Amino acid sequence: MTRRASTTLVRKLTRGALIGPLIFLVALAGAPAPALASCLPLDLGSVQRTEETAIFAGTVTVVQANHVFMHVDAWFVGADPVEDAEIVGGSDPTVITSADWTPAVGDRYLVVAEREAPNGFVTSACQQTPVGAGVIEGAAAVLGPPQAPPFETPGPAPTDGGASPTSAAIDTAPWLVVLGVAVLSALLALLARRQRGRRSSST
Repeated sequence: MTRRASTTLVRKLTRGALIGPLIFLVALAGAPAPALASCLPLDLGSVQRTEETAIFAGTVTVVQANHVFMHVDAWFVGADPVEDAEIVGGSDPTVITSADWTPAVGDRYLVVAEREAPNGFVTSACQQTPVGAGVIEGAAAVLGPPQAPPFETPGPAPTDGGASPTSAAIDTAPWLVVLGVAVLSALLALLARRQRGRRSSST
């Protein structure tokens, strides 16, 4: 091979080595890149609450796809606390972030969610925080002391008068006794009259 041919070959190889990575970088720059995000520390004081908002802490018992089951041991916000909660959500599929909620069985979390069913809740991305040292105490300082299980179950609904069916039955019991005594007295008086009438007619 002559010096001229060798020089031409080197130039071609050098040009190819430079063009290849350049094409790759251009293609990479033109492709849509996923957004990167991370969660700020959960500020419980700025949570916008609704009637369905629930804030509780518990231990993860089951993880199934996007469903997380937790055993609740501290209930901060929300009516009708439950000991076993099913939670949906916790990550945004359009955002790639190391802060996505990826719990494992045995992990303990504090969760902000919205109630969808008696035991069903929906949470959003960045609305969970691992329960480490001081997390429960910090939440209690903002939200007040939590309720702990066993939680009280709602009693029977009151009647229109405001009293339960049991108390209403107890209140009416004395009147039933009085009425029974009055009816019995009237029957005895009627029998006594008939007996006197028979005696008078026989004489």
